[in-house]
Amino acid sequence: MRIRNGYVSNSSSSSFLVLGYYVGEIWDSENIKLDFKNKKYIYCGKEDLCGEGDDIIYLTEKLWNWLKDHYMNLPDVGNGTIIEVIKEGSHYADSINLPKDLDLKSDERDVAVFYVKRNEYSSSTIEDLKKRYIERN
Repeated sequence: MRIRNGYVSNSSSSSFLVLGYYVGEIWDSENIKLDFKNKKYIYCGKEDLCGEGDDIIYLTEKLWNWLKDHYMNLPDVGNGTIIEVIKEGSHYADSINLPKDLDLKSDERDVAVFYVKRNEYSSSTIEDLKKRYIERN
């Protein structure tokens, strides 16, 4: 994945594309099983206060468990979408080539391209989640 080092015109967000599978929503977390050993996931959290981007969280098992345990008590957890990442592009204008080993016929799920606008201060720790979702409310 390429990462933009700077931000354009005072923006505190970066846009990128994610090729992946729609896994589900946080509201249905008791029915969602994630394979952290073999797959990468992102969670689309709430929009920042300035409307510059969303809290795009690269899930770890620890962060996922915290979100599952607390989302019912949080006033705003964002759109709650969980995406299994196959490949990422660094900017929405980039194209994403399908990986040569991607076998679309063997998987019953539909592959999709998600446009993501990530806040530069997106959560990466439980402390970040507490500050963003509990202390600010």
